[in-house]
Amino acid sequence: MDIKYSEMLGETYEELMKDSTFLSAIGGNVPEQVTTDAKNFHILSPSKNISFTFDKASHTLKFASLSPDSNGLFMYGLTTMVNREQAAEMLGHPIDGEPAQKIPLLGMVGAWSTFIVEGNKLMLMFSADTGCLEKIRFTL
Repeated sequence: MDIKYSEMLGETYEELMKDSTFLSAIGGNVPEQVTTDAKNFHILSPSKNISFTFDKASHTLKFASLSPDSNGLFMYGLTTMVNREQAAEMLGHPIDGEPAQKIPLLGMVGAWSTFIVEGNKLMLMFSADTGCLEKIRFTL
């Protein structure tokens, strides 16, 4: 099944808990892990390589983050061997992004680029160490 994560964005947690596609993505009726911070709560499914971040106040899905599978593969032909320049060659010119940079207190943080792919807004996040793709995030 090809899950359309972008179609889930903007839906509430309560609505998504009635959606078989979402339930399949999180591994069933009971999420594997739930964590919170000041503004968000996160549904984590390490076995499915995905996490969903919801706004704590509205319960609205803000983004879905995908990690690579055990072979280093993502969707859209992307792999953990792809760097920022290669991603742009594959997906076209990014609409936004920042190079890797040193940030006080955090140290070196990886580059990121945002693309529109098949109507989906994708943020690709790259390793500060290797420059290779680490995570894909579907965003509103």
